[in-house]
Amino acid sequence: MEFKKATMCFLLVLVLLLASKEGVPVAEAARGRCKDVPSGTFHRLCFSDSNCNQVCLGEGYRNGGNCHGIRRRCICKQCY
Repeated sequence: MEFKKATMCFLLVLVLLLASKEGVPVAEAARGRCKDVPSGTFHRLCFSDSNCNQVCLGEGYRNGGNCHGIRRRCICKQCY
């Protein structure tokens, strides 16, 4: 009984790991090549991803942006 329980736990963890890794290459391939660019107009601390996204869209970055890092900077996505 203990062997089956350990095996089932191992298989569950394995499936979860494979499922989490599976989506990354597909998403990157769909977006193409992207690079992170600091916002040119957002100079304060960034706590709202939606606000940062709107600022990046206003700056002409079609893929928007998010708050990143310890310094909480607004980083825009530039994709080709």
